Amino acid sequence: MTLLAFVVVYLSPISAGSSLPEIKGYLNGAHIPGIFGRTTALVKAFGVILVIMCGYPVGREGPMVLIGCSIAHQMISMPIWYPFLARGLEKLDQKDLEADRVNKEKCLVVTIGGAAGIAAAFRSPVGGVLYMLEDMASYWTHETTVRAFGATMAATLTFSLLLNAR
Repeated sequence: MTLLAFVVVYLSPISAGSSLPEIKGYLNGAHIPGIFGRTTALVKAFGVILVIMCGYPVGREGPMVLIGCSIAHQMISMPIWYPFLARGLEKLDQKDLEADRVNKEKCLVVTIGGAAGIAAAFRSPVGGVLYMLEDMASYWTHETTVRAFGATMAATLTFSLLLNAR
């Protein structure tokens, strides 16, 4: 556990704790630097593996939500997705509207990533969607429900296939 403490303190202090309040803050508009960075996700994954291996009674939903949100945020931050995020905006002089729309869609994708993380942790696609809908999301549409359910089904299927492949 000393190794884990050094890794958290020196590599990624933002990964200490469950990270659920930080994710909820991000989804409500707060800017938290480094919350979805690669280092944060790797330290969180390493930490949850070590803690569960040691037999400590900890919840795995916080780390899995952060890992799912980080993967979704890293994927959506790739420049290849920008034309799809800004679809339907014909005028280039509406930069504020475009930035607001891109941020809202990034929050939706991060929410769907968190739902996939919960679904992978507990092997429950509906549970992942309902957890993010009830506890995390401040903006949710019917379209998001369908997308989130598809993502949680894929995450649960992938996790089950990886478990059965050994």
